[in-house]
Amino acid sequence: MSGIRNRIETWFENLAVIIFDNRYKTLFVMLAIVSAFASQLPKITLDTTMEGFLHKDDPSLVDYEAFKDQFGRDQMLVIALSPPDVFDMDFLAGLKKLHDELIEKVPHLEDITSLINARNTYGENDVLIVDDLLENWPQTPEDLEAIKDRALNNPIYMNLLISEDLKFTTIMIETSAFSSTEVDALEGFDNFSEVEPGDTAPADTDSDPRQYLTDQENSEVINAVEAILKSHRIADTQIYVSGIPAVVHSMKIMMAKDMGTFMCIAVATIVLFLLTIFRRISGVLFPLLIVLLSIVSTIGLMAATGTALKVQTQILPSFLLAVGVSASVHILAIFFRHFNMHHNRKNAIVYAMGHSGFAVVMTSVTTAAGLLSFSTAAVARIGDLGKFAAAGVMMALIYTIILLPALLAVISIKPFGNKKGTNDQALSKTDALLTSVGNISIRHPYRILIISAAILVFATYGISKVRFYHEYMEGLKSGEIFIGKAWSITAILKEINRALHNNDDEFYTIPQDKRLIAQEFLLFENSGSDDLEDVTDSRFSKARLTMKVPFIDFVVFADFLDRISSYFKEKFPEAAIKVTGMAAIFVKVEYNAIISLAKSYVYAMIIITILMILLIGGVRIGLLSMVPNITPILITIGGMGWFNVPMDLFNMLVGSIAIELAVDDTIHFMHNFRRYFEESGNAEKAVIETLLTTGRAITVTTCVLSLGFFTFMVANMNNLICFGALTGITIILALLSDFFLAPALMIAVNRKKKKSS
Repeated sequence: MSGIRNRIETWFENLAVIIFDNRYKTLFVMLAIVSAFASQLPKITLDTTMEGFLHKDDPSLVDYEAFKDQFGRDQMLVIALSPPDVFDMDFLAGLKKLHDELIEKVPHLEDITSLINARNTYGENDVLIVDDLLENWPQTPEDLEAIKDRALNNPIYMNLLISEDLKFTTIMIETSAFSSTEVDALEGFDNFSEVEPGDTAPADTDSDPRQYLTDQENSEVINAVEAILKSHRIADTQIYVSGIPAVVHSMKIMMAKDMGTFMCIAVATIVLFLLTIFRRISGVLFPLLIVLLSIVSTIGLMAATGTALKVQTQILPSFLLAVGVSASVHILAIFFRHFNMHHNRKNAIVYAMGHSGFAVVMTSVTTAAGLLSFSTAAVARIGDLGKFAAAGVMMALIYTIILLPALLAVISIKPFGNKKGTNDQALSKTDALLTSVGNISIRHPYRILIISAAILVFATYGISKVRFYHEYMEGLKSGEIFIGKAWSITAILKEINRALHNNDDEFYTIPQDKRLIAQEFLLFENSGSDDLEDVTDSRFSKARLTMKVPFIDFVVFADFLDRISSYFKEKFPEAAIKVTGMAAIFVKVEYNAIISLAKSYVYAMIIITILMILLIGGVRIGLLSMVPNITPILITIGGMGWFNVPMDLFNMLVGSIAIELAVDDTIHFMHNFRRYFEESGNAEKAVIETLLTTGRAITVTTCVLSLGFFTFMVANMNNLICFGALTGITIILALLSDFFLAPALMIAVNRKKKKSS
């Protein structure tokens, strides 16, 4: 196996020679590749919608889109107003002015409902009348009191348009389900034909499906609403904006702001540490250039493939910034060390590539392979993160192996020290510290192993306490979940029946005569109202039931939705029951995330273990090398259990991402330990030599990586803050594991070899 590694290292040395001799051609080719990716950047888009979590062919998303095609968009924008008295004449006048301006100025508007135009169904002289609640504006206190009584007597208003304590009223804004960017609204109208029940509409092979309301159009709605609200001041009234459209818009703004903040902090951190370790401008600029080109190429690839930046993929730039720098640092650390000692640039490049090229390739391949385990996830955003993070890592590898040597060959660099053979880093404080760390592992390997085992036992118990949870901002109840409001076509039917019986509340019921029901619906349709379109189709073959519920723990919600589905299937065994909406989609997303990430853990572990065995050249030592990789993740997850940190969608990524980053340092340690051990046959000496060379680089890369993730702690989203903290802590634990546990294992395993020799 050592012969194979030697041939591979020789191949990297030959590659370095070719690049050095053709450095300007290499730079030109690299520039052309980067320019091709950069040209796609203007096409990149943001997607913060809930639908973006699922793949296009996911059954839950298909059901939801079918629902939108029939009934329109269910994601309401809610404006809540809290006046001293909802039924005050001055307040209602201000509400009407606001209502009318919203209708006039808000784009992409499908419907707007408030007390001003709420459906008011009543009978008058045996005539069914359906108009707006404030169709006839009250002129006297008696008129206003009558309107108030009518509103309070309508069950559909309560906890939807007005609160039970009358301290809040709402304006419900429904935006269009479809984008307004249509080529021709009447295109194909001449070929329209009525589809009979049971038939399938002919496929339109000449045009694309209609596009749903875009993220940009949703933002246009929110911006228009906020501009209108700023110009409206209703005395002593607090105004709040809520609903999924508002949340999505806020997330998009936070994403753009956070990404800029992450990048600035990450770049500043990297510059600081690179200056500390290399103490030269080239040691800062080269790694930064490599990672920035990797980021540009990755985002350009996303744009070229029509993949939008999403909540999960917003960590890509910072992630690639940290990972890409790690690969460059390992090459540069060896290059500058050799260059300072021998003052020969070409030989230093060749030596650095031969020494660390193979290890850099292996770390990048293992990281990319682990990330690719996300690509099959049922959650689209996790799949995108896996695919493009892996692509970015491989691009960073290509730029490190090919572009970096070319830059080192072209740019003028002076060695530190005036004489060959000198090395100002040899007796530095860093070397003294690393030597001390190595001596601890050499002298007390079994104590370290026992302490590590005890910590793992403690962590394992904490893992058993981890709970899955996610918090995202009328009768039937399941634990914390309850139905606060439910309405369907039956609400309209009850209103009609009461109105046709002299507005008697005793007749707020469903008629038992099927023919009477048909007649009442016919009267309602003839009244001019189109509200039936919101709850049924034109043939009365579909019915929509809407339930208003709190959006809390998805684990509880999953059981709740199962109960609802079972209930309706039992009551209506011959009907096709579809449970859809944002709550149902979010539960599906969380469930899929658990399954997908659990699989990715397994896939990543198998792939990385195999690669470690191939890299190190032995099954036993390859398996042992996985211990320092797994230990930090187990400790972190155990800590989450002990400190009651919930396992949400973001935190589930910690283990998968951390193991791919932790294994990089272990690969560099094991690769160099094996190299030095084969040269000397002395495990203690090999540990010290490894820490003095690779130890310096992995210290810097750990600082860069951990601080890169700690930058997420300045985010606006709590789950992103927690994700950054946990991942950063895990990476630091991985460094400690490689500095103490990995050397202790190598000393314990190879001590017998030393005695026999």
